[in-house]
Amino acid sequence: MALSSFTPAQIAALPTSTIASVASSDVASLGTRQIAALTSAQVAALTTAALQGLSTGDAAAISTQALAGLGTAQLVALPSADVDALTTAQIVALGTANVASLSTDEVQGLSTAQAKALTTAEVAALTTAEAAALTTGQVQGLSTAQAKALTTAEVAALTTAERRRH
Repeated sequence: MALSSFTPAQIAALPTSTIASVASSDVASLGTRQIAALTSAQVAALTTAALQGLSTGDAAAISTQALAGLGTAQLVALPSADVDALTTAQIVALGTANVASLSTDEVQGLSTAQAKALTTAEVAALTTAEAAALTTGQVQGLSTAQAKALTTAEVAALTTAERRRH
């Protein structure tokens, strides 16, 4: 099926069963307006292989509401460059479980604004390894409430990691 020939309205009208069967090459052929037309249910129906077909930065075209439909396995399948290209609103929309599933590279790749946009629950959900991956700029951008959400082990890991970076 040549998804690239469909208009955004046609893409949005496709049943989730069709979306669930698209190949990564079909997803790779979509333009940003077509990607932006995907609904939450459609994004949730995309396979991890299909998501890997996104070109760098294409994930940023997925609406904030639709991104909330991503499962943990789907988020893990996104290349780090795609996660890094998400807006602050999109990062927050991922939810606590998905933020906790980010790789250390993805956490380290977040901009200071993206890290600052995390909810206290999302910060609290970071693993010790993810907390240790936070950059100096990201840590300095955290609010008092976000910093308090870090566990003692995460703060210790963060401090150790910072010493290694200097």
